[in-house]
Amino acid sequence: MLPRLSSNISGFYLADAFWRSHTVSELLLYGLAVIVVSDTSPITNLAAIDQLDLLQELYGSIVIPLAVYKEMVVAGKVVPGAVEVQTLSWIQTQTVADAQKVTSDVAEFLEDYSHTL
Repeated sequence: MLPRLSSNISGFYLADAFWRSHTVSELLLYGLAVIVVSDTSPITNLAAIDQLDLLQELYGSIVIPLAVYKEMVVAGKVVPGAVEVQTLSWIQTQTVADAQKVTSDVAEFLEDYSHTL
């Protein structure tokens, strides 16, 4: 059984130790599907320095939760990357199907992570 997607590190959801010990390129070579989920920070920070295309080069496509889309697009001010999340086909917006599961997975990660500090 493959490890489950669970840990949020620097805005990207990675999985357990198996996934973190391999690059996305290696996982693709193994024939494993990789879904990269981003929060706002990587998108806005890379867009601000005109390097958003790095995400596409590294991962092919990314998924953002609807909450991230709304945070960027309905911000009431200009946010770097807002136009791109609305127009680039490789950035896909999806709703979170099980918010409770996401919350428990993030809490579990934070608990595990706090022991490594």
